[in-house]
Amino acid sequence: MVGDIGQCALLSAEMEPILKVVQLKGQRQMPFENLTAPVLTDKLIENIWGYASDYSHNVPLSNIDILSYHGECFQGYYVFLIEQQGYEWLLTKDNVDNKYYDMKIPSGIIYSTFKKFSKWIEDSTMLVLRTNNASITNG
Repeated sequence: MVGDIGQCALLSAEMEPILKVVQLKGQRQMPFENLTAPVLTDKLIENIWGYASDYSHNVPLSNIDILSYHGECFQGYYVFLIEQQGYEWLLTKDNVDNKYYDMKIPSGIIYSTFKKFSKWIEDSTMLVLRTNNASITNG
């Protein structure tokens, strides 16, 4: 499960956004003009429905938003992924404490991790509906 006591969700319910991260591999390159991680993260949040343009392609910024649900925080975090030659740049903003985090990861690791994670969720979890009421019906 992800979340805390106040808010939780079954991992199986998060399969669609997790798989989307893998499906859009190669569609997250963008120029960022040597901006710092906090400045770039704020620009991405402000312009999430826009496009990143350079001389060769026009990338929807919604592709770069990997877990924020296109402008809505994922449990208080905005999460973006930018592909660069040789590495992937993970940018995160904690919308509660207003802190920024960024990390450059060797190319392909995020995608292989998300792929393995989705396979694990698929193989090892099931959706369970809970209620305070129990009923038995004869059919």
